[in-house]
Amino acid sequence: MDEHKTYNKWITIEDGCELPDDWEGVIVAARTRTKIEKAIYIDGKFLLLHGSHAICPKKYMRIDVSDIDREKDGFTYEK
Repeated sequence: MDEHKTYNKWITIEDGCELPDDWEGVIVAARTRTKIEKAIYIDGKFLLLHGSHAICPKKYMRIDVSDIDREKDGFTYEK
């Protein structure tokens, strides 16, 4: 895990704030009952993963999953 990045904390988007890496997935607060949405940061814009709409979030969060084994702990598809 990169020790220079902020993980598992809401980061307020303002001048000089830490921004995600290009193509990094993050979560943002949603205007729906689910409370969060998945977004990706591309070319200086946040895009929702469903529908690819550009958004202007006020906060975002990186999630640290470095201690999760994707093979053992990741999801599977229902049969």
